Amino acid sequence: MNSSAVGAEFTDAPLPADADASASASAASQHSASERIDALGRSPALPGYDGMTLAQVRGHLRRLALGDVQSLLRHELSGGNRPAFVTMLTNRISTLEQHAR
Repeated sequence: MNSSAVGAEFTDAPLPADADASASASAASQHSASERIDALGRSPALPGYDGMTLAQVRGHLRRLALGDVQSLLRHELSGGNRPAFVTMLTNRISTLEQHAR
């Protein structure tokens, strides 16, 4: 058997059914990890939040309502609890509450 025949066996062979299921499970696992659920069972108000940098989150804060920012803070406190994110979200909540008065 020559090397080209060996290569053909691999390229022409169908994938086992388990390979597709495994790939789908892996993709679902990655998606669910990036969209954690907060302590109250809700997903974050900002899709993709867990994978964002501080600067990226800051860029989205102005368009979020008070309840959304509060939800992000609860989500952060129940998950990563990153001090810089907690401070930024807390400050934004204070600002929104002051403007609501």
